[in-house]
Amino acid sequence: MHQPFPKQTNWIVFSGAPCSGKTSILEKLKELGYKYRPEVARGFIEEKLKHGLCLETIRGDEAGFQKLIFPIIYKSEENLDPNELIFLDRALPDCLSYFSLHGLDPKDIWEKCKNFKYKAVFIFEPLELVLDMARNETIEEIEILNKCLKKDYKNLGYEAIIVPAMLISERLKFVLQKLEEKNLITKSH
Repeated sequence: MHQPFPKQTNWIVFSGAPCSGKTSILEKLKELGYKYRPEVARGFIEEKLKHGLCLETIRGDEAGFQKLIFPIIYKSEENLDPNELIFLDRALPDCLSYFSLHGLDPKDIWEKCKNFKYKAVFIFEPLELVLDMARNETIEEIEILNKCLKKDYKNLGYEAIIVPAMLISERLKFVLQKLEEKNLITKSH
C-alpha cells in the first residue's frame, strides 16, 4: 500500500518537557506579530477545569488522557493552513513521547505523526519545575520526556534545534537568531 506524502507546512514546532519555557517565548513572538497555536492539551485541561472538573479527574488515568488528547491535537493541526507561518506550542509527535511515558505503544500513532512535515523543530531544555493547575509531571518524568522528545523527533527525521536553559530574553534572542539563520523569518525586530 502506497504511503501518502506528508503535508509540507510552514509551521515551526516548539517542544520540550513541561516547564521548559516554550509558552513564554511564544508569547514574546506573538508580541512581535507572529501567530501561534497554543498547546492543545493545556487548552483542553483549562476548559474542563472551567466546567468544574479537577485535575485528578481529568488526568487521573494518564494513559486514557493521552489516548483522548491525540485525536484532538491531530484535528487541530488538520484545521491549520499549511502555507501560513504558525508557531506550534507542541505538535503531534510530542504524543509519541507522552505515549511512551505512560505505558502506551507509540507505534499505534507513529504513522499519523508523520502526516505533517514541519518547517523546523525547537526543543527547549527544562527550567525549574513549577507546578500549576495543568501540570502534574514529576522531575523524573520531565527528564524522561526531555530525552524522549529529542529521540522521537530525530527518529521522524528532524534535526531539532536545542534551546539551552537561559533567561527568557536570551532564549528569545537565540530563537530569533536561529530562525533568521535558517531563513524562516526576516529580521524585523
